[in-house]
Amino acid sequence: MKFIGIDGCKAGWFYVGFDDKNQWRIGVIKHIEQIASFISESALILIDIPIGLRGNNSKQRLCDIEARLRLKPKRSASVFPVPSRVSLQANNYQQASHLNFQASGRKLSKQSWNIMNKIKQVDDFLLRTKERYKIREMHPELCFWALNHQRAMQHNKRTLQGFSEREKLLTFHCDATEKIVNEALRLYPRKDIARDDILDALVGAVTARFKENLATLPECPERDAMNLPMEVVFTDMKVDRAVIKMPNGLLNLETKDNELFKVEWLLEECSEQPAQTQLLKDVVQQLQHYWSNPNIKFSITKVKQGTVFMNRVWHALEQIPSGETRTYGDLAKILNTSPRAVGNACRNNPYPLIVPCHRVVSATGLGGYDGQIEGEKLEIKKKLLAHELNHIRSQI
Repeated sequence: MKFIGIDGCKAGWFYVGFDDKNQWRIGVIKHIEQIASFISESALILIDIPIGLRGNNSKQRLCDIEARLRLKPKRSASVFPVPSRVSLQANNYQQASHLNFQASGRKLSKQSWNIMNKIKQVDDFLLRTKERYKIREMHPELCFWALNHQRAMQHNKRTLQGFSEREKLLTFHCDATEKIVNEALRLYPRKDIARDDILDALVGAVTARFKENLATLPECPERDAMNLPMEVVFTDMKVDRAVIKMPNGLLNLETKDNELFKVEWLLEECSEQPAQTQLLKDVVQQLQHYWSNPNIKFSITKVKQGTVFMNRVWHALEQIPSGETRTYGDLAKILNTSPRAVGNACRNNPYPLIVPCHRVVSATGLGGYDGQIEGEKLEIKKKLLAHELNHIRSQI
């Protein structure tokens, strides 16, 4: 494995790794020292644990302060104060909190205490390891923020909406996301590995694959008394972006390497951002034309994403005429699969509106849209279907 993401879990540490050919591997180790068996072949290991600790110092790490600022307002609380190295020697929470207060002027949170053993494992291992430069600290929520082009996730990761939101984002960047998640859920019980542990390790591995485009907080990291860097790494995405106002909401468009990469309905307040490149201008023009003629056949070069099966579903969506709908069951029969599998492919569609997943409904109602089964995005779906139906009626 060359690019590895590691997250702490109840069973120890869960990891996801990729090689140069994007073949993947997952596993669980009980102690961090077990990564010694594959550290030599790796290029980068990103781990969700504090690396670099203050001693007798009241200042918080700058990387944590800057990470909270970027994750405001909803996800900033996910970055908690890091304990002092002095407190790692404690035998119980009360003693650790007392030592931490003496060293930093702050008592220790229970959240910090719960992972104290893992912090000590990593700290001890790094101080004995020659190749410690290959192991760097990441924070999953900051990684998601960066992959989402510096916009924090909207929902808590432990909720169904939060899990779906993060899984969908990872699918944009890693075709194997669904397979990795399903395999991890199959192999390991939730008492050992939580669902969000899987995504946290995976986002670390995906971020590590962008090794040549990594940035750090702060830009010039501090070092602790043991010369370990106090930094958090993330991907510095190089994309072109536009945010345009449609009659039924704001639409975020992103391109890279002269191909459309992402289409997303924005629910939060956001300023419009005009298209600057010719590709984005062409995409915007076609989308605007849709509102006068929803029968338009989009002609847009898109980044190839998703599994082979997902692409079969997305191709089937493009065959549904404007003004008509199909049920998940209808498409399942055509594709010889299950309605649930069709629904999952629709949920992970990277190009809503352009690839018209809004034309797929449930047998008993509207169904979901863009990862939601209720709420604002369902209203967007209703408006799209109404617009297309009204256009058909106006032609009669």
